[in-house]
Amino acid sequence: MFRAKEFGQEIYFRTDRAMIKDNRYSFELPLNWSTQYKRDPVIGISEIYYTQCIRDIRYQFKLELINQTLGMVEAIPEYTVTINGIYYMSRNIKFREFVNGFVSEWLGAMNTKNTELAAYKVGETARPLTPYKGYDVFLDFNYEDRNGERVTVLKFNNMEDSTRWDSIIDPSTGGTINVIPKMTFKLLNDDCKEVLNGSKRQKEYDILDGVEVSGADDIVSEVVRERVLRLYPAWDRNMTYVTSSISSMTDGGFLGYSRSEPLHRLKYYRLDNNTQKFWIELYSARDDKVKTILPKDGKDYLAIEGVIYFDASTALK
Repeated sequence: MFRAKEFGQEIYFRTDRAMIKDNRYSFELPLNWSTQYKRDPVIGISEIYYTQCIRDIRYQFKLELINQTLGMVEAIPEYTVTINGIYYMSRNIKFREFVNGFVSEWLGAMNTKNTELAAYKVGETARPLTPYKGYDVFLDFNYEDRNGERVTVLKFNNMEDSTRWDSIIDPSTGGTINVIPKMTFKLLNDDCKEVLNGSKRQKEYDILDGVEVSGADDIVSEVVRERVLRLYPAWDRNMTYVTSSISSMTDGGFLGYSRSEPLHRLKYYRLDNNTQKFWIELYSARDDKVKTILPKDGKDYLAIEGVIYFDASTALK
């Protein structure tokens, strides 16, 4: 008996509508799919892509020098450097571009502050205050893997000169004092918290002799040592390496990469007719051992499009 070739049923899955556990997203298959022919079906994947949200990231970064002379713990206003940053992360903007913008703003604020310090007058004497050096605050930017999560690392260095914070000129008297730098990174709106918090819902300020953890909105360090600000971007907006239970027969369960254009042809995967669910896991395309954690608000999501053929014996002929 002649049997016509089967036409596939279109499917569309997106991570914001899935059951979520860490970087694993679980999906229900169509309710009617196991009753069609009682034969093993196949799924054809045509696209794996991100729908990116435009985000408005607002933050504050501040450096203060704390006067330690005679037990004083007050910040010295003349030395305070602050940036109130606003960054619009439009579609296809990567997290690194935000960090580059942060660094550029900070260096500009430092140059402006040094101009002010150079023109300062102590009493009746036109005596400049102690300028900031180029690497007093920012040293390096990189990535690292912490507990299976990709982390953006900003290193702040105060160790280059062991006496750096000794003999700072006092704006009030013109004498010298010893100070301790205090840095605060504050998250000012929900988009900033979603993008930077990742799965941690907190920030870390690592210092050489310990880890100082603050609440969800502020990060503060007051120790004159090298320190590392580790930001947990929910997603750095780079390409993602996707594994799945439906591609379990491939090397490492590899399903594909997130792409900006459709695949040239469908990739087919045969399934067991009794299967009612499948899952995908997201990893960094730079390192497939590092998890990709999407923002919890669901505004940025990964979508999978394709077709299901309920009878593999005819669908692939």
